[in-house]
Amino acid sequence: MNLLPADLIFRGLARGVDTAGHRGAIAAKGKTVAVFGTGVDVIDPKENSRRVDQILSTGGAVVSEFPLKTFAAPQNFPIRNRIISGISIGVLVVEAAEYSGTRITSRCALGAESRGVCRARECHQ
Repeated sequence: MNLLPADLIFRGLARGVDTAGHRGAIAAKGKTVAVFGTGVDVIDPKENSRRVDQILSTGGAVVSEFPLKTFAAPQNFPIRNRIISGISIGVLVVEAAEYSGTRITSRCALGAESRGVCRARECHQ
């Protein structure tokens, strides 16, 4: 039984590819979910406040494992990335620096959660 729409996107809210992913999902009339590394009342980066409004007004959601008023801290983001990999069917890697959140998400997806990871030229199960 599939409870989620096929075009549902789960992403962080970072600048760059995360923001572009949310923007693309909204433009394509898909649903998008922003997974925060903060409390859901703390938008980071602040310039994505409008993007959060768009996500919510188009039927998407913002979720977090952190309590309200939790501010951004480096140790929060690997936890957020574990959540993203755990609620996703698979992980598509567009770009990944050596020590990046994308690599953390990919390792989580390939690890205990047994999710697929795809990048431009290959996929791993």
